[in-house]
Amino acid sequence: MSEYKITITERLSATILVTTDNADIALERVRAMYKNSEIILTAENYVDTEFSVAGNESAENMEYVHDYICACGHTKFTARQVSYNNVIIGGKTVFSVDSYALGQPSGPYTCVKCGKAYDELPLRGTENNKENKNQEEN
Repeated sequence: MSEYKITITERLSATILVTTDNADIALERVRAMYKNSEIILTAENYVDTEFSVAGNESAENMEYVHDYICACGHTKFTARQVSYNNVIIGGKTVFSVDSYALGQPSGPYTCVKCGKAYDELPLRGTENNKENKNQEEN
């Protein structure tokens, strides 16, 4: 038998309206309010829950993840995937209690850094990212 570490991540979110001359000042004000417990996120601010297996990734899977690379050198992409949520419904509120994906992600695969879109994930060393391969060698 094997042991698995399952990580549960709950996300809470709130949008705070701040009137000021500068976005940096607005951000610092909200950070200070949050630090001083003037803003407290509760179950009403619940967005979602994710479950993931941690700590048992095989070397093969880790290699697979990093084989994809954009021409800009970045290795993270957005894609589409069918997912299902189990929810709890109460009054006007719907809480997602868990979600799971079905099947493999599909394109377009878009680099999260530069926004370049690919029909297929660009493998390291292929024509899709030839210029990056030249950068790695230098």
